[in-house]
Amino acid sequence: SRQACCAGGSPAVGGDAGAPFYVYAVDGFGVHARGIFIGRATQAGTEIGYAETWGSLSGYFGVSILTVFG
Repeated sequence: SRQACCAGGSPAVGGDAGAPFYVYAVDGFGVHARGIFIGRATQAGTEIGYAETWGSLSGYFGVSILTVFG
């Protein structure tokens, strides 16, 4: 299991475990999946979110992302 602490992206709130972790595209119109939230913590007033990376999830479960337009 590879866990990553990622800067930026979607902020974590209580109850988010299992929710997708994503970052917005540079153009502001899309998002990029980065993983799945597994937890969060606060240290010295800074919130830290932890995610299981998409690469380890897709490899383990043998899944891919389906994109639907329109």
